[in-house]
Amino acid sequence: MNQFHKAFINLPNNISTNQRSYEILKIFDEHFPSEVIQLYRYSKFDGIFSGVLQIQNDKVKSLQHIHEHLSMNHLIQKGVISNKVNFYNDNDLQISIGGQYIVPVVIENILLVPISINNIVIAFISSINNEEQVNDKVLSKVESFRYALSYLLARIDDSRENIDSQFKNREVTVMQYVSYGYSTKEIAESMNFSEANIKYFIKTVMDKTNSRNRTEAIAELFRLGILS
Repeated sequence: MNQFHKAFINLPNNISTNQRSYEILKIFDEHFPSEVIQLYRYSKFDGIFSGVLQIQNDKVKSLQHIHEHLSMNHLIQKGVISNKVNFYNDNDLQISIGGQYIVPVVIENILLVPISINNIVIAFISSINNEEQVNDKVLSKVESFRYALSYLLARIDDSRENIDSQFKNREVTVMQYVSYGYSTKEIAESMNFSEANIKYFIKTVMDKTNSRNRTEAIAELFRLGILS
C-alpha cells in the first residue's frame, strides 16, 4: 500500500462526487504543486472531454465546458488515450498550443495524468506549470498516485454494482449524453439509433427512477452515483 492509498481510503464515504473530486485534487496539489490543476471527465466512446473542477492559487472553479482547442490538441488526445503519465515541456507542446487559449496562464509545461478503472480511462488531471522539476522520481510518484486512485474508484464502482444492474449500459450512456446537453437527435446520430429508441431509453430510466421528466431522472442518477 503506497502513501496515497491511506489518503484516499480516509476520504469520507458520504460526500458528493464533486466534493470527492475536490479532495482528490487537493491531495494531488499537496504532492505535485503547480500553477493550475484541472480535472476533466473523458468518454472513450466518442473522445469527448468535459471539464469538472479547476484549482488556481487556492481558488476553486467549476469548469462548465472545455475549450475546443484543448480537445483538439493532439498531444492531449494522444496522452489521454495512452493511459500513461505524460510530461510535456518542449517545443512540441508550444507548437501544439500556438496562439490558442487553453487556460488563463502562460503554459510552460503540462503534466497529464489519465485516470482509469480496469484500464479504461474515465478522466484525467491536467497539471500546468509544475513548481518542482519533474524527473523520473516524480513521474514514478505520480504513477503511485494513479494506482491508488484507480483502486479507490474500482472500490466505489464495485459498491455501486447492485444499483447499476438496474440500468442497461445504453440507458446510462443516453442519460450521460442528456446531462451534457445533447438533443435527442444528436444522441441518436452519435449512438446510431433512431430518435424513437432514444426517447424509449429516456422514458425507461424515468420510470425506473420514478421521475416526472428527464431533468429529475438525471438528478437521481447523479444522486445514485451512476452519473458523475
